[in-house]
Amino acid sequence: MYASRGLRYVYHHEQNFRLQLFLGAIVLLCAYFFNISERDFLLILMLIAAVLILELINTVLEYFLNVIEPKIHIQAKIIKDIMAGAVLLMSAAAAILGLMIFWPYVL
Repeated sequence: MYASRGLRYVYHHEQNFRLQLFLGAIVLLCAYFFNISERDFLLILMLIAAVLILELINTVLEYFLNVIEPKIHIQAKIIKDIMAGAVLLMSAAAAILGLMIFWPYVL
């Protein structure tokens, strides 16, 4: 119950989460369309989950920092920027691995 409420909140209030969820759904549709192997499908699922989970962690950290340090503080800003960088790196890695997985199926 609490978990679904948290996911609903993030879905309704965080644009990046909605975008990543949408892109994940498109990737899953492509996986179905290209009939990728079970191993590749599981890897795609894990990559999508990793990006979404990291985005949730990033959101939690941002909200937490806003509670303990409501004024803009340079250290809080640095922490938020580093976490956003982690999400960006995971998303880029997932995109590269996704391209490597789909490339043989597209050709």
